[in-house]
Amino acid sequence: MEEMLNLMDGLTAIGIAPEEDYAHFMKMLMFAVAAVTIMSGALAERVKIVPYMIAAMIIGGFGYPVVEHLAWGGGFLANIGFHDFAGSAVVHAFGGIIGFTAAYIIGARIGKYRNGTSVPIAGHNVPFAVLGAWILAIGWFGFNIGSISSFNDWKIGLSVAVATTLAMAGGIIGAAIMSKGDPLFIANGAAAGLVAICAGADVVHPVGGLLIGFVAGILLPVVYKFIDSKLKIDDVCAVTSVHAVSGIWGTLAA
Repeated sequence: MEEMLNLMDGLTAIGIAPEEDYAHFMKMLMFAVAAVTIMSGALAERVKIVPYMIAAMIIGGFGYPVVEHLAWGGGFLANIGFHDFAGSAVVHAFGGIIGFTAAYIIGARIGKYRNGTSVPIAGHNVPFAVLGAWILAIGWFGFNIGSISSFNDWKIGLSVAVATTLAMAGGIIGAAIMSKGDPLFIANGAAAGLVAICAGADVVHPVGGLLIGFVAGILLPVVYKFIDSKLKIDDVCAVTSVHAVSGIWGTLAA
């Protein structure tokens, strides 16, 4: 009874759970937020805030915890040797698939497709989009390095940092080649490489990280153009190719 009363008291409850539990909770909370945010990129300009908030609560509160448990909480995937170090599948592929599905259901922006042909709708501020991608890339090192089990595992942390850096570089190179230097594809190529390396950053050789990122960068414009031109699904921020496809590829490569 005393323990139950302590749990109901915010002040005296502090310290009941090990500090590691609080850290793990915050980490999983941020991963859930990331998965929900990924979805928004596919729905830009077509969804109101209230429906999106409802979807975010359902996906973040119910969908993501199930997926996370299957992979990291002792569920089915964890029991068959599934390896996803920092969320290529659990966070990115999950969020990307949700975004792809939502974009398909909601439909395209007005004027996006005319007479069966995709009409390019340029972003209003390319430099800001590129800047946002690089800010995201900087934070990604916390995303990946923060996934090591202990701060004492500094050697693993260094390996993760190097693999992450080279995967990002590989994604940039691959996307630059396939898009013929398009700045938005190059910026998204960095993100695609980072997504792909999340699964195996702790186990792959740095050169392997470079190759994983390179393939993700190659796939990015190919998949995006296929979805846009052939499937006629208006994925504004290339969520499917950056997160879903790169996440699946990175998980398989790990």
